[in-house]
Amino acid sequence: MPWLRGQTGFRENDEKFWLTWIVLLVLRLPGTIRTFTFLSKSTNREIDQYLLYLQSFGDVGQALINCIIYCMFDSDVSDYVKEGFLRYKNKLWHGDAHVYIFTSLRRSASSDHLLAKASSDHLLAK
Repeated sequence: MPWLRGQTGFRENDEKFWLTWIVLLVLRLPGTIRTFTFLSKSTNREIDQYLLYLQSFGDVGQALINCIIYCMFDSDVSDYVKEGFLRYKNKLWHGDAHVYIFTSLRRSASSDHLLAKASSDHLLAK
């Protein structure tokens, strides 16, 4: 939809979001049908059981689809997440690694004095 970008100032990534509501509607449909069958006092247990399974996948699927569409497909957001991950990885391996390593050690008699020393050294360095 290149015509949409020129008229409204949408980014190329924003064009993908126009169809999001259709996917979310389809995922929510079994729950809506199940609600109406309950309100109409329908007693067909077999159909209700199938709709229950579909509703459980649809409700979780909404969150998954939102994450995929808005986080993975949007290049600005995915670049921001990648930069944050790389920044955290560099922080973990360069400079502040002792804080993360010592806090993840198992608590035992041999590691308690190491934890105390690491935390006191860290506080003294500030």
